[in-house]
Amino acid sequence: MLRQLKALVKSLTEATKEAVSVIAEKLEKCRERAIFSLYEFKHNEKLSADIQHSNTVTDLLLSRFNNVKKQISQKNSEAKKLQAEKNGLSAVNVFKRRQLSEQIENLQTEVAELKTEKAVLLSDMKCENEKDVPNIKKQREKNDVSLENISVRNLQLAEKVKADISDFKATVAEISPEDMPAVQE
Repeated sequence: MLRQLKALVKSLTEATKEAVSVIAEKLEKCRERAIFSLYEFKHNEKLSADIQHSNTVTDLLLSRFNNVKKQISQKNSEAKKLQAEKNGLSAVNVFKRRQLSEQIENLQTEVAELKTEKAVLLSDMKCENEKDVPNIKKQREKNDVSLENISVRNLQLAEKVKADISDFKATVAEISPEDMPAVQE
C-alpha cells in the first residue's frame, strides 16, 4: 500500500509538473502573440506617419507645381498679347513700342524664373520631366490605399491583442494559488 501511495504521489507530482509547464507555455505564447501584435501595431503607426508626411509634402509640391505652370501659361499669353499689340503699332509710336518691349522683357524674365522654379519642383518630386508628374499622382493614390490597409490591419491587431489578453487572463484565472509560484518560475 505504501508503494502504491508513493507511486500515486509520484504520478500526481509529474502530472502537476506537466500541467504547470503546459499552463506556463500557454501563458508565454499568449504573451509572445500580444508583444508581436503590439510591435506590428507600433511599426504600422510609424509607417502610417511616414506615408502621411510624404503625402503632405507631395500635395504641397504638386500644388506649387500646378500654380507655377498656370503662372507660366498666363505670363506667356500676356507676352504674346503685348507682342501682337507692339507689332500692330506704327513705327511712329516709339514710346509706346519701347514701353511694350520693356513689359515683354519683364514678362520673359518672370517666365524664365518660373521655369527655373518648375525645374526645381520637378527635381524635388524626383521627376526627370513634366511627363513623370502623373506617376507622382499615382503614387499618391497608392499611398492612400496603403494608409487604408494599415488602418484595417491595425483594427485587426487591436482585436487580436484584446483576444490574447483575454486568453492570458483566463489562463491565469485557471491557475490554482498553490501552483502560482511554480508557473512564475
